[in-house]
Amino acid sequence: MMKVEESKSEWGYPRTYRINQSTCRFFEGLAFFLVVLFSIATCLQLMRVFARPLSHRDLAWIDLSVALFALWCVWWANRLVVLDEQSIEMTGWFWKRKLRRDEISGIRMGHLPHTYGGSSYYIVVAADRSKKNLNLPPFLHTDQQFQSWMQTLPQLNIEH
Repeated sequence: MMKVEESKSEWGYPRTYRINQSTCRFFEGLAFFLVVLFSIATCLQLMRVFARPLSHRDLAWIDLSVALFALWCVWWANRLVVLDEQSIEMTGWFWKRKLRRDEISGIRMGHLPHTYGGSSYYIVVAADRSKKNLNLPPFLHTDQQFQSWMQTLPQLNIEH
């Protein structure tokens, strides 16, 4: 029993990976900036500083939309990928998706459009087509052990 625990700690499993720090800061900063900007604009609207003030309902819809977008930015930047010897898992605030090695048919690469940085990201393809694929976040800060783990999985064509 001790040898299994020792081997896990020797390899450092489970290993946790996040989006690289500068990308995370950008999205969190964007969320903060938008919330502050639209809070100030809302206060100015309510004080009737602008020549054409919006109705309260329109102002509430705009603020709600901005708040939801800011929440999405922070959520997107704070997803985690947890790598274990026999599984890979991605977690968000309220959900968790996990695929064991025996549930994975392989990996393929996805690509962001050039307008969004053109970065590549891993798509872990589930063997069971009724399960969703696990799209790992772009700009994921990985290490050699992560790359080695991914190289043990078969590379799939885009059509899969």
